[in-house]
Amino acid sequence: MFLDGTLRPLPSRGASSISGFIKVARNATRQKVAEDRQLSLLELGDKIRELHGVTDVAFAAAEIMARNLAGATRAGYGVVDPIAETVEMLPDWRAEGVSSVAGLHQFRNYGSYIEDLKRGETVIIPDVAKDPRTSDSAALFRSIGISVLVNVPIIEHGAFVGVMYVHYDRPHDFTTEERDFVRTIADRTREAISRIRAEQEQQVLNHEISHRLKNTMAMVQAIATQTLRPVTDRGPVEAFTNRLHALSKAHEVLLGQDWSSARMVAVIDSVLRQLSLPERYSMSGPDLELGPRSALSLALLMHELGTNALKYGAWSNDTGTVTVRWTTQEGNGDTALVLDWNEHNGPSVVAPSGKGFGSKLIRLGLMGTGGAEINYDPDGLRVTMQALVSQLRQS
Repeated sequence: MFLDGTLRPLPSRGASSISGFIKVARNATRQKVAEDRQLSLLELGDKIRELHGVTDVAFAAAEIMARNLAGATRAGYGVVDPIAETVEMLPDWRAEGVSSVAGLHQFRNYGSYIEDLKRGETVIIPDVAKDPRTSDSAALFRSIGISVLVNVPIIEHGAFVGVMYVHYDRPHDFTTEERDFVRTIADRTREAISRIRAEQEQQVLNHEISHRLKNTMAMVQAIATQTLRPVTDRGPVEAFTNRLHALSKAHEVLLGQDWSSARMVAVIDSVLRQLSLPERYSMSGPDLELGPRSALSLALLMHELGTNALKYGAWSNDTGTVTVRWTTQEGNGDTALVLDWNEHNGPSVVAPSGKGFGSKLIRLGLMGTGGAEINYDPDGLRVTMQALVSQLRQS
């Protein structure tokens, strides 16, 4: 029992002085238990954010739940097959000396209460030997130490897909507060497991997309090689092949972000590392998220600039380096990204006499609509590109 209370002054008879105090105590156990359970829900939220496996999440939830249910001897989560009416019990929390029920079980072997679970009803059986839903299986329940049974069904899209359970090996009056607490734990466990499964399914999908994309890129490259084989000038052919490769690397970065976006640092680094050693270039700037189109555009731009540096610029000797810096600037209610490509310690730079596809691509900028300035400084090529951050994220 947890007692709380206050002290009240006891005035002296016929005097204004205080002769003592009266201690008024009250049973604050229910309030303390409610506070502890609220803290446990916060703890569960923190834990499941860090976990990425269904089994780990289920066990963490069971452990926290059982810790707040006096007398509980076993708790856990089960994955239900509603057609076969089976449940795969994941590794469970158990009190000392209590056996595990982890593994595959057939619901009908334990009674008829699955019908209630299918309707989404929480099942609380205070005595498995007396309840008509479980009395025929009382001996089986006793063999695994179950006297009191609590099952909270997990329903998704109308189907019974999971169950959160608590067992007691002796009589226990399950309160409304306890039922609500278990229901809350079950709901949060379901949400966490759904998130994990969605992430796992996305990973499988990404792997399949990546495999198919690589096959498509390889096919395009093979077609290009066959088609362009008669071309005597191999320069444009190699440039085309290398651009395909740059696009392929950018696609891989996008796949790592579920195809919805790509991080700026990852896009730039994935291209430049194919062209130069890491010590020959540096990057700095906020790691912004880019939309798919912007990510592919940036990859092509970095490839063109890197290829140019390798052939004619800073990377064409043994000492030259490249610095890629980008910042954001506020103005007119919008945020603009300004990216600078600067080459150092390379051969003296001379502006080309003509404009090839590469220079045209660079002048199109980050969004393909311009916004790029090219400065053929003798000390090293300087390129500055600008675009609105909002457009880069959306495209």
